[in-house]
This record gives sequence, structure tokens and C-alpha cells, in this order.
Amino acid sequence: MMPAGRMADLRAALLLFVPFALMMLFTGMDFRLIGDETDFHVKIVEEFARTWPNLDLSNYRSASTPLAYVLLTAFGKVVGLEIWKLRMLTALATFGAAYLFYKLCARLELPHPLLSSLVFLFFPYIFFFGFTIYPENFGLLFGVWALSYYIPEEPSLKRLLKGSVLATLAIYCRQSYIVLPVGMLLYELRRLVQHGSGASTRRSVQRLALLAVPLFMFLPMLFLWGGFTSPGNLASQGGEWFLALTPAHLNYFLMLVGFYFLPMLLATHARYARKTWKGIFLPAAILMPVFIFFPVIFDEGEGRIAYAGGLIIHGLDVLRQTTSGVVASAAMLGLWMAGLIIASGEWARWPWSREKTKITTIGLTFAGLMTMTPFVYERYYILLIPLLLLLFHKSVRPTRLMAIWLGLQALLSAGFSYWQIALK
Repeated sequence: MMPAGRMADLRAALLLFVPFALMMLFTGMDFRLIGDETDFHVKIVEEFARTWPNLDLSNYRSASTPLAYVLLTAFGKVVGLEIWKLRMLTALATFGAAYLFYKLCARLELPHPLLSSLVFLFFPYIFFFGFTIYPENFGLLFGVWALSYYIPEEPSLKRLLKGSVLATLAIYCRQSYIVLPVGMLLYELRRLVQHGSGASTRRSVQRLALLAVPLFMFLPMLFLWGGFTSPGNLASQGGEWFLALTPAHLNYFLMLVGFYFLPMLLATHARYARKTWKGIFLPAAILMPVFIFFPVIFDEGEGRIAYAGGLIIHGLDVLRQTTSGVVASAAMLGLWMAGLIIASGEWARWPWSREKTKITTIGLTFAGLMTMTPFVYERYYILLIPLLLLLFHKSVRPTRLMAIWLGLQALLSAGFSYWQIALK
């Protein structure tokens, strides 16, 4: 007879596979090319296939690092380069990410690991990109895998090395995953300053060296490109990709939390934050000038230095067009305030475990990176979703509440996918 733990894992794997089976059944994975698939991703895979195995990684038309394209090309050389076949590999990577996240939730003893992993899967951009040849979910697979080695209470040097190898693979799919080793380095440096002495200091230095491995492994791409993206992508955009201080990302972060984690308003610590001056009014007073002077722009207008895109922004823009700007602005403020209450409540929930400190440090590192990114796109925040789920779902107990929210998010993902495939 199969042990109970393995039976639970098998049941979770089967349930996580159901959405993939339904999507494959209804679409055959052979729907129209979506967005950047047309001008970038498909062409890169075709170019790599023509020159295989002599790939020119120094100059291709994408802002992403090349590993996802290499994996897609290698897969295509074996089974064929038809679009539906390439999308099958992305679906497999997405399923792997969802299952690994389930295992991580179970290991960290979240109350509802399967429900949390399904909520993770049904984040609209994770779900829909799982059936395209966008590189995002390949980075997500390696990123979640790396977290499973980084986050546990006191990982050994061996586990840190494995995590750093996986973080390197994630970075080679999407540069933004550099926040994983950087966040962990910041966490270890803090520990070294607070507690380091003698033998423990030597061990901390070893840990720092292992965590720095992904940064050193990324250096060859920086030298090869002469920057953070391929020169081919810069040319295709008619100019150079650039960094720019964009405080609007702080507002968007809170709006995203307020929208996708709305049930957390019912959590005990969020209710406490809502009732206390220090819990909500103080952070609101500090951040309100950012909300006022650096608003997130509703529409995706061309020619702006900083503009925004995604489901939340599109929904607010539709609300603005169908009602009024005042109503849309009120809705944006409502999401922002909800996100502030939820985030403040989690921040105030003491004592912090080592896992929570690591997750928060990585999340803040990600937020810092985003504030230097001139474009506010919801899909950029895919990396943040597993971190927020690990933080917020730790304190969500009611199964019924989780199940209802999962159903709503599944409907949102299904609607978003249908809109992308058939209506857009």
C-alpha cells in the first residue's frame, strides 16, 4: 500500500494536471500566435534551429536571457518545431513549477498546500503563459525549484549550492531572477553582521560564496552583450533599453496585493492592522505622497517613458471609459488601500521565522529592482507571486474561503485565456 504522503503527492499532481488537460483538449495548443510570440520568440527558436548547435547568443531579438530558447530549440529538434509541440514543453515546465510549489508549501506547513498551489497556477499570467512559448515560465520553474533549497529553515552548504545552480538557470531564462541570490546574500550578510564570530563566521563566508555563484555565472552574458540585454533586442526597439527610477511600481505592488490577495483582509493580523494607528495610518501617511505624485497610468499610451499594462490596469481603464475617471481612481485607491492593509498586517505579525525573513528579503529586493524598471507590466510580477503566497497563505485557515477565491481566480484565468486566444 502506498504511504499517505506519496498518495497525497500523487493526488496533488493529478489535480494540478487537470487544468492542463482541459486546455490541451479545448485548444490543441494550436491557437494563433500571441503577442511577442510572433515577432520575437518563434523567430528566435527558428533562427537557433537553423544554426544548431552553433548558436549566436551574443545577438538575438529578445530582452530575455537565452536558456528558454535553447531548451525550446533542443526540444524542437527532437520532436519538431510546430508551435503546438513547442508549447507542450512550456506546459510541462509550468506543471513542474506548480508541483514544486505544492511540495514547498507542504514542507513549510502552509495550511492548504494544494489550494495554495492551485491559486499559484491560476494567476492569469502564469496560467496563460504556460501554453505559449514565452520564456517566463521556464524561469519560474527554476526559480521555484531554487526557493525549495533556499527557503527551508537552515539549509546545508550542499542545499545552498543546489539552490544557486537552479537560481543560475532561472537567471539564464529571465534576468529578474537575479533577486533570488541577491536577496539571499542580503539575508546572510545581515546574519553575519549580527551573529558572526569564529567558526560560524567562516561558515557564513562559505555560504556567501555559494550564494554569489549565480552572480558570477551571469557575468559572461554581461560581457558578451555589453549590457543587460542582447544588442539585437536594443536595435529592434529603436534605441537602448534603460533603467529609470519608477516609484509607480510601489503603488502597483500594493494594487496587485489588494486585487489578488483580497481574502487576506479577513485574516486576523490584517484586521488588527486595520484598527491600529501604527498598523495602517502611519504607513499610509508615508506612502500616500507616492500614490499622489507617481500614479499608475491606466491606459497603455505610446511614447511614454513609463507606462503600464496588464489585467489590473486594463480593468481600471475599462472602468474609466465606461463610468468616469473619478470612479476608476476610487477603485485604484481601494485596491491600493487593501494592499497596504494586507502588507502592513503581515509585516506586523511577529515573531518572524527565518523562512519569513528570507521570503520578505527576496520580495523587497524584487520590489527594489522593479522601481528601476520603466515599464509597469503585470507579467513582470510572476516571480513575486510564489513569494506572496508563501507569506500570506501561512495565516489563511478557512478552507471554504480559499476554495471560493480559487474558483474566482480560475474563472479569471479562463476568461483571460479566452480573451487572448479568441477575442483580442
